[in-house]
Amino acid sequence: MSGGHREDLREVLLNLNVPFAPEDFEHRRLRSSLAWHSPVIGRTILGPLERASSSDDAAGVVELCDWLLQNIQLPEDVKGQLCEAKRRVS
Repeated sequence: MSGGHREDLREVLLNLNVPFAPEDFEHRRLRSSLAWHSPVIGRTILGPLERASSSDDAAGVVELCDWLLQNIQLPEDVKGQLCEAKRRVS
């Protein structure tokens, strides 16, 4: 920890590594994003489609889903999930 390394490398090693950092070490906050916990497609399209009890409940979401499928390049498995969820409410 204290042997002749560049200061920036020491910072990287010690930041948020509490058991190894000296008591007076000032830890920088970890940048965090929760997008990976709740992806936009799942939160705004797939989830509402799966929760909808009728085509009336899902009309706006179906329209958004159609736009997404026509305009955005998606992996085949994602397209399949969206189409299946849309089919269930139609």
